[in-house]
Amino acid sequence: MAGASAMMTARKSDSAFVLDVKPVGVAVFLAGFIFVWCYIGIQILKDGDNAGWVFLCGLIIPMFILTMVERTTLVLDRRDSSLRLTRRTIYKKRVIVEELEAVSKAKTQWSGRGTDRMGRLTLLLESGPLVFGVRQRPKRAQSLTRAVNDWLDSKPPKA
Repeated sequence: MAGASAMMTARKSDSAFVLDVKPVGVAVFLAGFIFVWCYIGIQILKDGDNAGWVFLCGLIIPMFILTMVERTTLVLDRRDSSLRLTRRTIYKKRVIVEELEAVSKAKTQWSGRGTDRMGRLTLLLESGPLVFGVRQRPKRAQSLTRAVNDWLDSKPPKA
């Protein structure tokens, strides 16, 4: 559950390229909503009205959605010669590991038309394409794809 309110960061060095997608907007909105809704329910209960329980029971849905908020990290690591994709929620962590040599290049996967056109980073692997991150504006998507390809094409430092 990541979208327009997700923050994507990129860090690179000679030995690693790290992309991180943090759904900050969704998490902050849901946490704020839960806090306010809980406060309202408690205030109604304090006034002696059992309708406050309806507010508190209504928290089940946003709390369930909050458990699906996912942070995604992609690490291209020359030291381990690996590609590691990690997806984390509150309760679960999934990791996909591939050989770095399996990555032929990065490209942008496009969707939409005209002003609605958006792109996502896609890594071309021997086992098939690996789509990463959230949809982004064309300039940002192309810049990210170019940065990944430049890093993949660069020579590793000599040890």
